[in-house]
Amino acid sequence: MKRLLLPALFLAISLVSGAEPAASNRDDLLKRARTALAEVSKGPQIWTAKIRESPDYGLQADNFSFDGDGDEGTFYLKFPGKYRIRWSANNEAYCYDGQEIHIWSGGSEGTPLKLSETAFSSLVPGQLDGSIHVAAVSQEELRFEGKKQPIIFLDLESAQDPKRDTTVRVYITGSGTPRIIGFRIPTERRSGYRPDYVNYWLRDFHPEIMDSSVFKPH
Repeated sequence: MKRLLLPALFLAISLVSGAEPAASNRDDLLKRARTALAEVSKGPQIWTAKIRESPDYGLQADNFSFDGDGDEGTFYLKFPGKYRIRWSANNEAYCYDGQEIHIWSGGSEGTPLKLSETAFSSLVPGQLDGSIHVAAVSQEELRFEGKKQPIIFLDLESAQDPKRDTTVRVYITGSGTPRIIGFRIPTERRSGYRPDYVNYWLRDFHPEIMDSSVFKPH
């Protein structure tokens, strides 16, 4: 099963972030981040994209790539609190009530997980206030869409319990219209070849008018 479909593993590691930018620069970066999140929150449409996971071993982990090995799935998102990742008919996860994550694997449903206990609880509210705290924000030049350009790293965590890691890193374009291009979540730290994080890259993230039943099992 995809690691994203096991959110309980997201809790055990602290996110390592770069240095904070200067205050004025930080304000500019947060303004772009708010714009990107607000765009996904507008109107009745549901945002969707092709999604691919990429293990992050700490070496060139933040270079955007939709190439290489790995299955491609479909991602659906509606702020606040709703998302679905469908890798195949028998391998998917969804949250339609902002409370629980439902997991299907091999044609059967597993035990629901509380959204509040996973890293996704810091992403799906779609805001930078209230229950969500900005742990760090920075910008780096990375290769994306065939050229090097500024990419914003926005680290979000729970404001209620910042000591317990439910941190997610959101990748946002730093030039042109602010766009969400992916996110990174922590996994369970283990010895051997397990990555500390997993990146999820989005291709053609765009809004569509569709029924909200897309977030429920069929």
